[in-house]
Amino acid sequence: MEEIHITAEPKDNTTCRFVVDRPVYPDGSVFFADKTKAAGSALAEKLFAIQSVDSVLIQDNVVTVTAPTGGDWMPIAKSVGSALREVLGSGKSPVAESVLSLLPDAAELKTQVQEILNKEINPAVAAHGGWVELIDVSKNEVFIRMGG
Repeated sequence: MEEIHITAEPKDNTTCRFVVDRPVYPDGSVFFADKTKAAGSALAEKLFAIQSVDSVLIQDNVVTVTAPTGGDWMPIAKSVGSALREVLGSGKSPVAESVLSLLPDAAELKTQVQEILNKEINPAVAAHGGWVELIDVSKNEVFIRMGG
């Protein structure tokens, strides 16, 4: 297998994005809020085995990790890179299919998001002449349009 290239992009003291040169979870995204949610998903399990990892978001070829590191991502980044290479090189699915069954129903999610937009987001955005419109929900991805 060819070498896997990963770029670490620290966003702040607690969040770092890892961009992989190939899809990790093609055309999908899944968020693991804690270690218990990772059960059965090879990549998430490996990442939560790294000390200090709080949450994991996998979106196509980007893996975002949160950890209370105080800004020093180097030790965690090396471990994340190793975990990514190990899982992707193994041929195992990084995300268990059973995770999809835990996702909320798209119609239910659409209703919840619209309610939040109507009650919490749009009143504040409208005060500045803008608006946020819900376009669609697909699996657990929400598509919005912003204007103003």
